[in-house]
Amino acid sequence: MNENGIHVGSAVVENSSDKLEKINRAELHTKIEEYLRKNHIKPIEARELAKRVSEACVDGRRRKGAIGTPGGNAGEFILMLTAQFGDKTANLSLDKIREYLENYLEINGRFYFHTDENAFGNLLQEVVKTYPKEEDKESLLEELTSSEHVGCGHLKKSLDFSEDYGVNSDFIKKVIKAIYLRMWDRNKKIKEASSLHERKIAEKGRKIDFQILTGKHKEKAVVVVKRVDKNGNELAALKLDDKVPMIPPHSHSISFFVSHPKAKGLLRDILTKEANKIFPDEKVDSEELLEKINALGKIQSAQTLARLAIIKKDGQEDHGFPVFFAVYDEDGKFMKLEDGGNVKTLAELESVGIR
Repeated sequence: MNENGIHVGSAVVENSSDKLEKINRAELHTKIEEYLRKNHIKPIEARELAKRVSEACVDGRRRKGAIGTPGGNAGEFILMLTAQFGDKTANLSLDKIREYLENYLEINGRFYFHTDENAFGNLLQEVVKTYPKEEDKESLLEELTSSEHVGCGHLKKSLDFSEDYGVNSDFIKKVIKAIYLRMWDRNKKIKEASSLHERKIAEKGRKIDFQILTGKHKEKAVVVVKRVDKNGNELAALKLDDKVPMIPPHSHSISFFVSHPKAKGLLRDILTKEANKIFPDEKVDSEELLEKINALGKIQSAQTLARLAIIKKDGQEDHGFPVFFAVYDEDGKFMKLEDGGNVKTLAELESVGIR
């Protein structure tokens, strides 16, 4: 058990199933730098993040700009519940998690949750994207929460290696079920609305930003967003009126994992200050909750990236993805790409500001 009252096992990293195509490091650096320089997505004010921008996963298959965090909002919701309840998450009922999810949606606004085509197997995508028949819900949820049908790498690894992630696997399954049920309920209300007025009311309900990613993982690097002042010094924290770059981590020529530590930190700070509204029946210490979220988030991020961004082969030296720092000025304008070396161990991952 760690200092947060959470059991965390030894960090054993298994072989990655994805082969890293050989590419010259200098060429990779140039490709990513050119791509970021040509990325003309307008930066947004930090205050808008919690209102209208969902936190997407670090997954490099996304083609839209977003704030990157392992598992997206689903991963952050799991972090918050685990930090609040510790080992007691195993005792949380599905109904109680659904209640907390609804409260979380009211505070956070948007909620990103993804899977991928490969994870669907023989499951019908259209049924999952809309809503199933009432009699089919339970069996479908059981399938969707089995490891082979979880298409988010972070959530899948959390299920498969729950002890290393400091979480309870049954709890993770309940959270995934709660997300699908919330999405289906909203979709059904909209579909079955008997009037335009009723439909508009249903559409006003907070939406699960559900995405089905396509293709295989082809990430070549880990990119961490770094903001600096006019003197080139890294800015310690993000303020509400600061500009935040939105980076699409995938194009036809390059793909990478992307993390926004400072933006993520701001959103966690905002949410924990409102945590008493998310957990109205619990005693909440916002400062302590934030500390626990950050501590566990660091462990989980390192676990996921170590499993996805380190190639391990028998008889060979571990081959970690390059780490680059995408440097932006205070106005959200890209300046340069700094080399951060190669990731080879969990300790290194935890030290580069990915949390």
